[in-house]
Amino acid sequence: MSSITTISATESNTGFTYAVGDNSTVEEFLTAQANTSVSMVLGTGSSGFNLTSFGYLPNNAGTFWRLRNGTGSQVTGNLSSVSGSFSNEIIMPAGTDTFVSSTVTTLPATHILKIGTTKITKAARTGGASIGLPDGLNPDDNYRFLGSSGNDDLTGGGGSDSLFGFDGNDLLSGADNNDSLDGGNGNDTLTGGDGNDTFNVAADSDTILGFGNGSDILVVGSGATASVTVAGVWSATASTVNNGTASLLTAGSGINLTAATGSSGWTITNSGSIATTISGSNNGDIINGNSGNDTINGDHGADSITGNSGADVLNGNSGNDTLNGGGGNDTLSGGDDNDSLDGSASNDSLNGGNGNDTLVGGAVSDTLTGGAGADHFRYNLNTEGPDTITDFSVTDDVINVVSSAFGSLPTGALNPNQLASTENGIARFIYNSGTGLLQYDSNLATIGGLLTIATLTGAPAITNTQIVIV
Repeated sequence: MSSITTISATESNTGFTYAVGDNSTVEEFLTAQANTSVSMVLGTGSSGFNLTSFGYLPNNAGTFWRLRNGTGSQVTGNLSSVSGSFSNEIIMPAGTDTFVSSTVTTLPATHILKIGTTKITKAARTGGASIGLPDGLNPDDNYRFLGSSGNDDLTGGGGSDSLFGFDGNDLLSGADNNDSLDGGNGNDTLTGGDGNDTFNVAADSDTILGFGNGSDILVVGSGATASVTVAGVWSATASTVNNGTASLLTAGSGINLTAATGSSGWTITNSGSIATTISGSNNGDIINGNSGNDTINGDHGADSITGNSGADVLNGNSGNDTLNGGGGNDTLSGGDDNDSLDGSASNDSLNGGNGNDTLVGGAVSDTLTGGAGADHFRYNLNTEGPDTITDFSVTDDVINVVSSAFGSLPTGALNPNQLASTENGIARFIYNSGTGLLQYDSNLATIGGLLTIATLTGAPAITNTQIVIV
């Protein structure tokens, strides 16, 4: 969009003329001069212009008429500054899609906008601009809404509108169609409504509502924070970028971030109770399911995924992932790299995949598959199990048990006399090399006090070195 430059401007002039160019902005004049008038001229064939005044007039009188014209025809408007404050009337030709907003302390109680012969009256407002589409404007046209340094309330219409809050804690609502919302500085609240909307969060902490109704786009800048409530199923495109901190809350609507770009991971929380599919980004994400039977895919990056209750399917894919099934009969797959899998409660199925993984079945009977790599099958309590370990490798894998839960044995590789084939009152671990049954003797003084830890499929010939106390 073209800029506005001074053609002739001396302080003794009774008026200043601005035209499309590349140098001084209207702001430089409006914030420095009083008792003068300004004419805005748009050259034929130009794409349009913005007139924006920031800061204060002499004696802190106030600032700011913001005009925008989107046509390519010749138009002229007049804005007068009288005794340090602007007049309350602006006239622009019909059909020029001009919109005006203000935030002032000294303007008259009523501001008037004229588009051709149509007169639109708006009540005065101090501290910020409250802008909607007043009577007389076509709600289906495309408008640009410009806020102020105060706390603004901007509401679009039925067209594809652009809303800019600038400074202050602003409320921006795009309403219908494909809108662009940018709160600017301050902690803003942005609501897109229907259509494919674009949300820009460049600074501070913004709250975004009504997200996901269509193919919405979210751009979060470095150092900025976006807290987003997802209202419908949403799949990100490459135009969605997170270089800051982005949190998504869904009540059961699916989310797919595999195409999203940027350097930062996402935090995604499902508060719904229905089955939901969530796919993370290429970075390290934090994803939390809820009570439904969720399917959660980590994609790339070091992800932290929690299924919570429900029969969940958790896939880490690549990256050093941490998966926790929570309640319910869950299926956990680490994928590539070095993963940590915890089935937690219920009967779970864990598969570490490639890499050096740590698998914790948790309570009840679980099926544990380490996959390729040097895997650790960990038991935090002697009551965990009985599990099935499907692919224990005596060359690469170990069984870790926590000392405090297993007789306070010294840490490190199990002492040879603590592994036997039958109960003998000395050995804490009993292994049947014919069946692959591994048990723990919780009471050495009494025959029959055995707790089953796991059955090792294929009955590999383990020795004390495959059991490590931690």
